[in-house]
Amino acid sequence: MRYRMGNIKKDQYSHIRTICNSYNFNVNLSIFTSFISIMSRRRQQKSSSSSSNQNLLYKQQQSDDKITSITHLCTLPRATFLIITPILVSVILQVSPNYVEPIYGNVFSTIYFNEIALSSLTFGIIIGIGFIAKTKSLSQITRDNEINSALISGIDWCGILFALSPIIVRALFHISGLLGPYIGPHVTQFGLAYPIMLSIGFLNVMACARLSREQRRPIFRWMLYVIIHFTIIITLIYVLYSVMTRGRSCRRLYFSGLLLALVGTVFKLLWCIYGELSLEGDASQRRKPTFNVSLRSQLPFITIQLLPQILIIIMVIYNANFNSHCNIAIIQNTVDNNIEYNILARNESITGWIEVVEEIKPRNIRVLRAGHSLLGGIFRETRDSIYGCFYLMEGKVRIKYLLLHIFDIKLLITIAYF
Repeated sequence: MRYRMGNIKKDQYSHIRTICNSYNFNVNLSIFTSFISIMSRRRQQKSSSSSSNQNLLYKQQQSDDKITSITHLCTLPRATFLIITPILVSVILQVSPNYVEPIYGNVFSTIYFNEIALSSLTFGIIIGIGFIAKTKSLSQITRDNEINSALISGIDWCGILFALSPIIVRALFHISGLLGPYIGPHVTQFGLAYPIMLSIGFLNVMACARLSREQRRPIFRWMLYVIIHFTIIITLIYVLYSVMTRGRSCRRLYFSGLLLALVGTVFKLLWCIYGELSLEGDASQRRKPTFNVSLRSQLPFITIQLLPQILIIIMVIYNANFNSHCNIAIIQNTVDNNIEYNILARNESITGWIEVVEEIKPRNIRVLRAGHSLLGGIFRETRDSIYGCFYLMEGKVRIKYLLLHIFDIKLLITIAYF
C-alpha cells in the first residue's frame, strides 16, 4: 500500500513538473517571438529611414553636382576675360574720345562714337561664333588646339593695337583736314577704338567656346554659364564707364597693353608646359608636361613665342618718352603748317587737355586753351587781350546790322518819342 502511494506521488510530481516545464517553454517562446518581432520592426524602421536618408543625400548630391558643373565651367581663360573685359572696354569708351579731342574737339569726337564702338564689339562676337561653327568639322583635339591658338593670337593682336594706337592715330591725324569734323574722328578711331572692341568681342567668344571635355555635360548648363558671363560683363562695363576717372588717357592705354602682355605671357607658358589653358581638375596628372627638356634648348622657342609681348613693352616705352601727344613736358620751337609755337605747360583734365601755348609766328600771342576753346590770352608785344580782335569783328557785324535796319530803328525811336 505504501509502495503504491509512493508511486502515485512520484507520478503526480513528474506530471506536475512536465506541466511546469511546458508552461515555462511556452512563456519563453512567447517572449522570444515578441523580441524577434520588435527587432524586426526596428530594422524595418532603420532601413526605411536609411533609404529615405539615402534618397535625400542622392538628391542633394545631384543638386550639388549641377552647381559644381556650372562652377567648373568657369575656367582660367573665362575667369580672366570676365575680369579684364570690363576694364578694357571702359578704357576704350572713356579714353578714345578724349584722345582725339585736341584735333576734333569734344563735340565731334563723341558723335555716334558709343554706337559704332558697341557695334564693333557685336561684330567681333559674330565673327567669333562663325569661327567656332567652322571648327565643328574638326576632331576634338584639333578643335581645342585651334580655339586655344586663336585665343592666344587674339590676345597678342589686341595688346599690339593698344601699344601701337598712339602712332597709328598720329598718322591718321594728318588726313583730318580732308575728311572733315564728322567723318574724320571715326576714321581716326579705326586706329584705336573700333579694332580693339572687335578683338575683345572675338576673344570672349573664344574663351566661352564649348571644349571637347565639356561635351559630356548638358548643353543647358553651358548656355547658363554663357548668359551669366555676358550679364556680369555688361553690368561691370556700365558701372566702370559711369565712374569718372582721373587717370591720364595715354597711361591707361599703356596699362591696358601691358595687362594684355601679361595675360598672353601666362597663357603661352601654360600652353608650352601643359598643352592647354583651362587646367580644369588635375591637369598636371592628366597630361604630362611637355617642358621636359633643358631650358637652354627651349629658349629660342620661348623667345619667338614672346615676341609680341616684347614689342608691346618696347612700344609702351617709346610712346611714354617720345610721343608728344602724351607727353606733359614742355615742347619748344615746334613748327606745324608754317605756325611756330611753344607749349609752356599742359595737363590733362576730365574736360580735355589744358595748355598754355605761346604762338611765335605769325600772331605772337600766348593763350590758355582747353581743347578747342580759348579761355584767355594776350598779345606778347602790346599785352592787350586777344579778345579785342573778337570785339572788333563782332562790332563790324553789329554795325552792318544797324545799317541794314536803320529805317526800322528810326521808326521805333519816332514811335517812342510821341
